[in-house]
Amino acid sequence: AKKYVSNKLNLKNKEISIIHHGISPRFQGKVRKQFSIDNYSETNPFKLLYVSTVHVYKHQWNVVEAVARLRQKGYPVELDLVGGVIFEPAGKKLEKIIQKTDPQHKSIHYHGHIPYDKIDEFYKKADGIVYASTCENMPNILIESMASGLPIVCSNKQPMPEFLKGNGFYFDAKNVDSISNAIEEMFLNPEKRESMAKRNFEEVKKYSWEITANETFSFLEEIYTSYYGNKE
Repeated sequence: AKKYVSNKLNLKNKEISIIHHGISPRFQGKVRKQFSIDNYSETNPFKLLYVSTVHVYKHQWNVVEAVARLRQKGYPVELDLVGGVIFEPAGKKLEKIIQKTDPQHKSIHYHGHIPYDKIDEFYKKADGIVYASTCENMPNILIESMASGLPIVCSNKQPMPEFLKGNGFYFDAKNVDSISNAIEEMFLNPEKRESMAKRNFEEVKKYSWEITANETFSFLEEIYTSYYGNKE
């Protein structure tokens, strides 16, 4: 985003400051001990959560199909999808693939739009996060997921790796096999799951609204001083 805006507005020779958004304390969880996938069952499935509005670049339908394939392989996994439809063709595509892969809605649960102050309840019940977006600026949902203390399976498109760094199981969101393989890798590596979640939990501490406010006011003060000096 920085590169795009700089080129678009011809800011190449200008001093630029990037100020990230903060995250609400309600998403702050704790890193849980991770267990072998053998500890899960049909009555106690591994619960994946994907929070995002439904649009073409969010690829929820590919995640649904990937989870369906994992269930065919015998993995006890369920998927919760949270987020309203903001592009109707994408919503219809998601509805169609859910009806095809899980017509009884036993393992795929689409909850639609959930008020922001209620979303953290889904994080508390989840065992892992999926994030399949391929176009973001500041991926707040990913940052909130990092704060939850849960392991993350994520799209390999920027800027997601910029924030998640080496602490995610990456996939090509346009490729169902890639998504399925990444989730399976997470299932089979509980120690890796836990260590990644711990590093994300520490990394995300630098994102807070207090820090955002301080950096914003400092930037405005710097701009004022550069134009008007230190005049009162």
